Amino acid sequence: SETAKISLKLPGTEHIQFTLKSTIRNGPIPNMSGFAAAVVDSELRVNEGYQQDVMNWLASGVLLTSHSTYPLIGQEGESLVTVPGFNTPRLSWNGTTLKINFSKDLSHLRLQGDVPKMELHWAGGTSLNIAGFHYDGDQKQVFSDDPTLYSGNHKMTISQLDMIPSNQGVGATFPPLITAKEISISDTSTLIGNEFLDYVEKGYAKTLEVNKQDYGPTHLDISVNHVHARTLSDLIQNSHEVENQPTVPLKSPQ
Repeated sequence: SETAKISLKLPGTEHIQFTLKSTIRNGPIPNMSGFAAAVVDSELRVNEGYQQDVMNWLASGVLLTSHSTYPLIGQEGESLVTVPGFNTPRLSWNGTTLKINFSKDLSHLRLQGDVPKMELHWAGGTSLNIAGFHYDGDQKQVFSDDPTLYSGNHKMTISQLDMIPSNQGVGATFPPLITAKEISISDTSTLIGNEFLDYVEKGYAKTLEVNKQDYGPTHLDISVNHVHARTLSDLIQNSHEVENQPTVPLKSPQ
């Protein structure tokens, strides 16, 4: 098994230290059931010194569990990631399960995930409520030397979204500022001739009410064509290098 220490800051909480513990079973027949290079079970658990800080929103102390099967040559791996539901002053949700299928070199990824219910709360009292979130993605690495640039398809659907204003006064309630139903957002990136990328973004909402006025159904279509893939790859890599550089405070002019 392997362990690693991780420090996280979730919305509405202080920095909390977790321990990631993984149990590795090597192949070719891990657990004596099926062929695989390895099977890894991981758990992200809050450290003992911080358990009291999270008991009111994460009773089990476990933030994440995963079960991953790594493939032999020519096979596809799979990882099931489960995050339990919890409630903080800024974020509450019912939990989620994410399924990830991947090639051995991670050049091809397929993702599926669901969040039945999630609420985001701002300091002023306004909240964003999301119900019935589902995500599907299928993407392939564009260049073997760039693990960040992929092409493929992504689709996100939401059953209902409500932005609720803050309640003012005891028992006061207000209708949603914004309500949208049957939302669908998809994007497709296609590699043309191993040199250029074409992007198509589509959005749809059957109902879109703003201050009780319905503007639905709404459609959004955006396309960006003939993007030079290698230039975009270089831009992404350079952006990461800039982000990782130490910040130097500016001196005020004399």
